[in-house]
Amino acid sequence: MANKKSSFFVYRLAAILLAAVIAISIAMVSAIFFSTRSLFFNTIASVELFSEINDATLFINEDVLRLVAHIDDDTVANTEDTLEENLAKDIEQQFATINGNMAAYEHVPGHSDLEMRRYEETKELMNYFENDVIKANLSKLVNAANTDEARSLYEKQILPTQKKVAEGLANTIAIGAANGNKNIAQRAYDYYAAVAILILALAGGLAGIWFAARRARLAEEAIAEQNSQLKVAGRRIEQTAQKMEDLTLNNLLTGMKNRYALEEDISDRLESDQFTIAVLDMDNFRMINDTYGYGFGDEYLSAVATRLKEEFDDIAEIYNIAGNEFCFVFNKEVPDTHAQRIADKVRVVMSETYDVLGINVQTTASGSVYRYLPNDSLNVDSLLIKMDNVLHEVKRNGGNAVYTVDSL
Repeated sequence: MANKKSSFFVYRLAAILLAAVIAISIAMVSAIFFSTRSLFFNTIASVELFSEINDATLFINEDVLRLVAHIDDDTVANTEDTLEENLAKDIEQQFATINGNMAAYEHVPGHSDLEMRRYEETKELMNYFENDVIKANLSKLVNAANTDEARSLYEKQILPTQKKVAEGLANTIAIGAANGNKNIAQRAYDYYAAVAILILALAGGLAGIWFAARRARLAEEAIAEQNSQLKVAGRRIEQTAQKMEDLTLNNLLTGMKNRYALEEDISDRLESDQFTIAVLDMDNFRMINDTYGYGFGDEYLSAVATRLKEEFDDIAEIYNIAGNEFCFVFNKEVPDTHAQRIADKVRVVMSETYDVLGINVQTTASGSVYRYLPNDSLNVDSLLIKMDNVLHEVKRNGGNAVYTVDSL
């Protein structure tokens, strides 16, 4: 009788312990599951908010570029609400969206200290971009005397700051994603440990094993879904960064690489490489704009750029560094004397008659060619200034020629 009572006590204690282990294991798995799901939604919410902020900065940049491109555009001069006013309103709305999303981001839990420090830096930069760069210069853009003046303001003040803002946003969300992945990995380790305990505890009962397997399957599906969503979010960030990079390094009108791309491509080469470089622009191009309008001038410039790419893209890297000014960095296999002849051929191509919007238009071109050597010890700015000085000398002598820059 005593043995029966003792066995009953042991069985009951074992049942109680098994039930307790099962309950604790189920609670652990459930807590990990819901914690992982909460972390997943918080991470996705942060990524979506920053993606919308990135999109808003792109829209702002597009509005500013449209504002720059339509200075002195007579087609909108007499409307009740001018294009400039509409673009200014849209920029204000985009900043309202950005500030709202940043406020929402601050209320999303789970950010690391490093992520928040980087976010505060980005927030300060965004405030500077909004108040000291965009709003402070918006009236200057609207009242600019010409497109070149507005583009200069955009390229020197607005675009560099926007690029820093985009980098700050990308760095912040990258830190957040990395922190999220780290926490998810830890949750995964905790999850598998809890499942192991649960499986051991449920070894004596099929019902408990089935329940643990069901919980395990749900947790695994949640983790797999979260990893899939994080990969999608990462691709969206990469695509946004690529869009910003393309916008920063390419001329919006001609599609060619711009002044910033030229600096990135040849800065390192200036220290140890030798190459031939040419700079050409059209003589009296301003007269074309004054006679036919800036829209016509843009079409003319686009036609010339297309022809230059067709003729010379295989022997030189071509850049549209400013307005109607083009820069050619010739391939290494092109000899120096051959490069000079090619530069003169470029001048001839730029001086040909072009059919633009049904009107035949033609103007001459001038240029300078420089055989750069490493011991010349120039940076990109001083190199272009040296070549522009020679280019201006050509124009003072009547234009329609290409001069060679003397080496130092």
